[in-house]
Amino acid sequence: MKKRQNSILLSLGLLLILLQPVSGTEVAELQAGRDNTLFEDDNGTLSNGIGPNLFTGLSGGIAPPQKKRCLIWFDVAGNIPPGSTITSVTLKLRLLRTRDSSSRIVELRRVLQDWGEGTSNSGLTGGGGAPATTGDATWLHTFFNTDFWINTGGDFSATVSGSQSVGTLAGDYTWSSTAQMVADVQSWLDDPNNNFGWSLLTDESLIQTARRFGSRENSTVANRPLLTVEYIPIADLDDSGFINFFDHALFANEWSATDCSALNGWCNRADMAPVGNPDGRVDHIDLREFALHWLQ
Repeated sequence: MKKRQNSILLSLGLLLILLQPVSGTEVAELQAGRDNTLFEDDNGTLSNGIGPNLFTGLSGGIAPPQKKRCLIWFDVAGNIPPGSTITSVTLKLRLLRTRDSSSRIVELRRVLQDWGEGTSNSGLTGGGGAPATTGDATWLHTFFNTDFWINTGGDFSATVSGSQSVGTLAGDYTWSSTAQMVADVQSWLDDPNNNFGWSLLTDESLIQTARRFGSRENSTVANRPLLTVEYIPIADLDDSGFINFFDHALFANEWSATDCSALNGWCNRADMAPVGNPDGRVDHIDLREFALHWLQ
């Protein structure tokens, strides 16, 4: 009797979905979950944890030159369903000010250690930083004042994930999707414990290359960093970009499987629930998850 009820449920669910195939691509817009600026300082006592701005580049002029490197982190795993396939990633920042007279390339590089955002705040301009507080990232520390970078000034990947020419006029600048940016975000989704975000680095060989961007704490929402991620949820079993007849057929073919580990890859794809911890079976729990993706 129970098997018959499950078969009826499967048939009704698949019939409902077959009536209207939908695009399998979904879009998530993520606000930064953490950001900070590392200010060059031999003592490692400067930061800007909750300040309204992020800085990168080399300042200088009247004051002595000072390198600045900003860090930014997004909670990918908390906003995108486990098992999804990332297809596109773009990052938007708003430039608020620079004294530079030329455009500069600003690079994204993965940060290789976890780091913190304390309560330091250098204010509306604040290009020199503020006294670091407990848990702040600084030029020397990942978390002030107990944990340290391996390399002074931060530990970053040698691989450039993305780059954008940032001019001298205030406004929005977008780092377009690259294969490496997609790979970074996919890895952060699959292994959130190794998500330490990106650094933004630019020319530090010339004075006044520094740029000021809006941080996640900026009072103007439009000034805050924004990560836009396109992804294919796990319900698109054949990775076609659509949830359609072929996905339904694949799912139906694996219906009632009780040990996906002993079967083919389609069974493991159909075993999509409980989300993040599939149970090795394809049953009504997976059907509900499959239908939920269609309804979205």
